[in-house]
Amino acid sequence: MVTNVIVAEGEDGTAESRSYFTVLQAVRGELALQPVIAGRYRHRFEYSNTQWRISAFHVIVDLLGELGSHLLFELP
Repeated sequence: MVTNVIVAEGEDGTAESRSYFTVLQAVRGELALQPVIAGRYRHRFEYSNTQWRISAFHVIVDLLGELGSHLLFELP
């Protein structure tokens, strides 16, 4: 889920956005639906050739749940 999305357009053909994310996941027969990770997104966009494109994508992880049944790799 992505919530509280705020987009601010600059005067120089750029824009920035801020939002929060929460990932919910269940493992059939093992774990009920639960939040497994939550945090914030910070994006920067540039307008070029009649379209917006992402110029920077930043993810900030604030909360981690039990990910052992959810990921196939270790988080650093």
